Amino acid sequence: MSKFLLLPQRRTGQRMRWKLLLLAIILLSLGLYDQFSGILGPNWIWIWVALLAVVVMWLYYALLIPRAAVHITPAYIRLQGPIYGRKLSFERIVSISPGKLDQHYPYKSLGLGERPILKPLYHRTCTFIEMNSYPKAFKWRRWWFPRTLFGTRKPGLLCHVEDWMAFSQELESARARRHALRGAAGARRQMTLAGRILAEDVEFS
Repeated sequence: MSKFLLLPQRRTGQRMRWKLLLLAIILLSLGLYDQFSGILGPNWIWIWVALLAVVVMWLYYALLIPRAAVHITPAYIRLQGPIYGRKLSFERIVSISPGKLDQHYPYKSLGLGERPILKPLYHRTCTFIEMNSYPKAFKWRRWWFPRTLFGTRKPGLLCHVEDWMAFSQELESARARRHALRGAAGARRQMTLAGRILAEDVEFS
């Protein structure tokens, strides 16, 4: 199984974890200072509640967000998000081709939080995996994956990875091997059925 990390999610994790680390240091310093000065009075507990929330968010962006990747296996591909993952069959794939984010999302349509993350990738070539349709489980895909991972002109995935050519070649090879195996299995079933029919004809002749 091969694993290709998704660059937008990796950039998001790198960007947010340093901001959250700085915020955690500020809150911790303020909380410790209050232990000696008592400047916060009865509201001191909220500093520690906020610090706990920031630590949880830091763990999410530092450990879970970087897990976002596309896994290529001999039987299927798996789109893995920070928490949720989904298998996609090779039979659902229509084509694998080069693509760009600007072909699906005008820059003005990107949110203020998306632009700093996607700007270096906006004109960069990625792999577009066109599908005949999205699986039913993808009905709620926007809850688990960023919207810019999905094409707008056709159903499919816009995969920004470190080496899009190697990713495309490996994906295409795995897809071809899967189709070849399925074709060989179908041929064997037909030969087995033909053999049974021939055997019955011989038995009754």
